[in-house]
Amino acid sequence: MIYLVTNRLDCSQWEGIELISIEDSLALIASWPVVQFDTETPGLDPRVVKKCWSFQFGYKDFKTGKDTQIVVDLESIDALLYKEAIEKSNLILQNAKFDLKFLFNYGIIARRIYDTMIVEQVLYLGYGKKQISFNLHDILLRHTGIELDKSFQKYIAYRGLNSEQAVRYAAMDVVYLQDIRRSQVLIGKSRNCLKAFALENRFVPAIAYLEWCGIHLDENKWRARMSVNEKALEKAYADLNNYVLTNPKLTEFVSTSTAAEMDSPDTEGLFSFEPMCYVDWNSPQQVAPIFKKLGFDISVFDKEKGEDKDSISEKVLQFQTGIDDYFLNTYLDYKGYYKSVSSYGQGHLNQINPYTGRIHTEFRQIGTVTGRMASGSTKANKDLAKIKGLRPDLVTYCNMQNLPARGDDGKIARACFTATPGNVFISCDYSSEESRVQADVWNEKSLLDAFAKGIDTHNLYAKLCFPDELVDVDVGDVKDKRPDLRQKAKSAEFTVTE
Repeated sequence: MIYLVTNRLDCSQWEGIELISIEDSLALIASWPVVQFDTETPGLDPRVVKKCWSFQFGYKDFKTGKDTQIVVDLESIDALLYKEAIEKSNLILQNAKFDLKFLFNYGIIARRIYDTMIVEQVLYLGYGKKQISFNLHDILLRHTGIELDKSFQKYIAYRGLNSEQAVRYAAMDVVYLQDIRRSQVLIGKSRNCLKAFALENRFVPAIAYLEWCGIHLDENKWRARMSVNEKALEKAYADLNNYVLTNPKLTEFVSTSTAAEMDSPDTEGLFSFEPMCYVDWNSPQQVAPIFKKLGFDISVFDKEKGEDKDSISEKVLQFQTGIDDYFLNTYLDYKGYYKSVSSYGQGHLNQINPYTGRIHTEFRQIGTVTGRMASGSTKANKDLAKIKGLRPDLVTYCNMQNLPARGDDGKIARACFTATPGNVFISCDYSSEESRVQADVWNEKSLLDAFAKGIDTHNLYAKLCFPDELVDVDVGDVKDKRPDLRQKAKSAEFTVTE
């Protein structure tokens, strides 16, 4: 049975759909031990689209097999009338973070939640996106064999709750969530991961609130930093080209073809015979031969193909000092500045919401195959792009976990994210999380002793990896005196052998 709470829609001719009062709907919800919950919204960004078309509540009585859904038409009903019901209920949702952010717009804070999507990600931790999907359609199909038709979703987003079909579609999303949860819990018990379910579900509201609040970016500081990096990039680019032009070993990368100069009427029709470097410094295929010609070893083993391949990644190049340090450092500088300009530039400014003055990106609490949190997305924020008058592809979700960290640029970039008046910035991090787990699992005495004494294990590994360079540096001073060696030693620290 579908009940509809509305003051504007006539459902008298809709079979299986009945009107219900606000009071009766609240009483019914209060009688349910768990509540399946969902929302329908006009858009995807709750900080641009501030309302919902509807709230949907559902419950399945497994003893009787009776299904009940309540659809609340928020175009005619005050959402806050359901605040207490939502906050006190044990909610089951699919992709709860999405709905919780829209609830924040109404001042409704739901904490007692079970997210079928998050739990499914726990069950299939280690699988990549190409291997398994976590949308409602696929989760339901895996656990019940039922195929849910979601084709009407795009229409309800634009048209709202204005038809019988829209009401039925809205109700359908709160029919099967209990079935999914029942199946997930049975599997979870067999795998001994119910505690993981509980932990991840408790974290969902915090992540939702983090995204909803956003972070303030000082635009003036960010633009000033962009200007400095753009000039540094131009200089590094010119230095690389000039190096090729003046190095007799690299003549094959120089073009002497004539080219018409069309910059001004005075030079039109004239030709330049000046040699030019034709290398695209952003193309590994074009740059790799130069490193080879200069004597660098760029051969690495490709595990997937089982053969050697060329690589000019920083990990391969950074330790090859003494071959041609000027070119190596100039190239690494260029790549660093290029990334700063392309990845940490205008895209962040495009993400600033004009209503809040903040960046509201995405965080995925189980965002990697190893279970670590991830941030950002290449998908377009069409809602924000529309109000800012930008092409959707220019407004994506920036990665707030991948900001410049080293050198002056790292310090400047992070200083651009500021606390607004009345707020403070709290910075915290796990201390050597992976190493602590390893020390406990392996019962490694030296590491356990280091943790007991409060020794920084990154410093300790650096001392072990670079005994000559750090012979006169106390283990507690490595981070301040030789941060470069401390960073390099992390590769050894996080190496796992079987």
